[in-house]
Parts: sequence; C-alpha cells; structure tokens
Amino acid sequence: LVLSLLNILNTVIIWSVAMLVLFIGRKKLLNLFITILFYLKNFRINDFWEGLLLFLIAGGFFFYLISTFLPPYLNDAISYHIPDIIEIANGNLLSIGGYGKWSTNMPILMETLYAWLYRMGGYNLVNISHYQMVLLLLSTIYSIIKIEFNRLGGLLTVVFIFGIHALLLHSVDSYIYGGLMTYEITGIILFLLWVKYRENGWLMLSGVMFGLALAS
Repeated sequence: LVLSLLNILNTVIIWSVAMLVLFIGRKKLLNLFITILFYLKNFRINDFWEGLLLFLIAGGFFFYLISTFLPPYLNDAISYHIPDIIEIANGNLLSIGGYGKWSTNMPILMETLYAWLYRMGGYNLVNISHYQMVLLLLSTIYSIIKIEFNRLGGLLTVVFIFGIHALLLHSVDSYIYGGLMTYEITGIILFLLWVKYRENGWLMLSGVMFGLALAS
C-alpha cells in the first residue's frame, strides 16, 4: 500500500524486498524444506482406501494446478479485480475508487498482494499464489483432523473439499475467495485453540486473521 501510494511499486523494488525477506527467513525455509523431504521419505500408504484417496487428491491437485496457467476468464476477475490489480501495480492506488466504479468501497487487501505478484510474474503468478493459499489451508485442515481423529479422516476431508468445484474454480483465478476462506478458517481454528488452551495469544492471532478476512 505504501509503495503504491508513493508510486514506487516497480519490479526492482519488489524483487529486492522479496530477496531480503528470503534472506532473513533462510533458516526457517531450509528447515521447512528438510521437514518436507523427511515426511516424503517416510511416507507410507497403509491400505487400499488411503491409496485411493491419495490418488483422488493428486488428480484434483494437478487438475487445478493446470488451470492456474489459463488466462483470466472469470467475470469478476476481468471486470474489476484485474483492473484494480493493474492500477495498484502502476502506482495508482488512489484511483481505484474513481468515479463510475461500483466496487469503490470494497476492501483491497488481496488486490494489493496480487499487485506485487503481478509485477513479479504476471497473471500466472497471481493464480498460482492464490491456489497455494488454499493448498496451505487444506494442509492445515488435514493435519488437525489427523491429530484429533485419524489420517484417513484427514484425507477424506481433503477429497471432499477438492470436490467443491466452484470453490476451487475461484481459487485458481484472480479472485479473493481462496484468501478470504484461508483467513476465516484460520481465524476459527485459532479461536478454537484459545477455547481449548485459554492462552490469549491464540485469541489475538484469531482477531488478526478475522481482520485480514474483513480487509479482503
């Protein structure tokens, strides 16, 4: 938001900030990469049903992943999401509420995020990043259900969510629903953690997530 207001939201600055963030968080990224490799190395399919669910999840994952490489085609993305993204990316944040735009008073958190991504890699990077938010949410939901119930239940839940075509369809284009859903459900999960453990930190984080949802 600040960079757009100052009209300095250009590719060089964005990549510089991105590289700085990666450098600062390099140790955590390395640990995450090692954890993922360890998990994949020790992953085992216990029975036929787990194998079937994993097959369905892989099919859904690749189907929607391919969809992220399509050009924008959904109505709302073309009519106002993408125009707003381009104007913010061009340093015209204040102009998106201009005369004649019915979306004048709508929040623009996701569009501002997309403006960075659009500057870095165009529409495809926007779509992939939007899809990634949903995948991270699915991973979180799977992990919670696996811990509270069992692994098969977690996989079945992910399959059901992949089966909601309208939800995933709007999560592979320049829409906001994937991000909005991620913030909302994360807020609910954090609130439930506060109910269980009564640690105020969970409640504060929950409030932050709901605030981000409202700003989306």
